[in-house]
Amino acid sequence: MDNKLRVLRAEKKWSQAELAENIGVSRQAVNAIENG
Repeated sequence: MDNKLRVLRAEKKWSQAELAENIGVSRQAVNAIENG
């Protein structure tokens, strides 16, 4: 099953770091959510 967060992030052409900055969490948190 595709990870919805990863798909939405890809549609915006955002890196994990860019998403993290926009939502106020660390890049590592985004990575953990996507891979969790």
